[in-house]
Amino acid sequence: MLKLFICIFVEKPQTNDAAGSVRTSSEGKLSSGPDPYMNHLSTGVLLLSAILLPLLGQPAISGRLAAWMTGDHVFAHFHAFSWTNLSGSLISLGIGACVYLFVVRRLLMRASTYIDRWPQKLDLEDLVYRPLLLKVLPAIGGAFASFFAENKLLRPLCLIILRAGGLAAQLLSVSTDGLLILFHDTFMKERVVRADRIRFRKLRGIEKSLARAYTSISMNFSFTLMMTCLGIIVILAIILAFHYM
Repeated sequence: MLKLFICIFVEKPQTNDAAGSVRTSSEGKLSSGPDPYMNHLSTGVLLLSAILLPLLGQPAISGRLAAWMTGDHVFAHFHAFSWTNLSGSLISLGIGACVYLFVVRRLLMRASTYIDRWPQKLDLEDLVYRPLLLKVLPAIGGAFASFFAENKLLRPLCLIILRAGGLAAQLLSVSTDGLLILFHDTFMKERVVRADRIRFRKLRGIEKSLARAYTSISMNFSFTLMMTCLGIIVILAIILAFHYM
């Protein structure tokens, strides 16, 4: 802040002409030197802004403003001008003044002009900022943008999904046939049954004897009458069951 104050308000601006340029003021008078950068209105506004901040920092004004904004009238009183606070501010101002007067003015200035003592090869703008902003970041951003703009991700991903889906569908379509063939070739092999003629003849004889006995029974009148009575009994039992339910 001290450096800015001295540059703006103390040091005189340099001019190209050693004798100074001749100008005409707003009142029609001739004068030498550079044109002023502030008129009376801008000066008044700047002074008003500068005075306003210290006024707002006064305990009487800041306490009332805090109570009006928060609705709470109990605040811890801040003693801005106590020796503890003032000594800390004076120490900070003294350190800044010493740094500016003995370091900046003597090491970084020649003939009231600031010089750059930083080596040109170690200039951060040419060494870091320009390569980073003009080469590294555009290369990374361009590669990232082209990765999505040119479908370098979606196209292979879609092809992989289509091929995986085709393989899965083909596997499901032939898996049942493959399982049947596997079972048929392993533990479900077909066995050839050898016919036993003697046992077959006995079974045919028993079948024929049972057929003849059934035919003789079913063709008899008594069997027919018995079946009729059995049907009547079943119908009567059903009627009685529905009647007493």
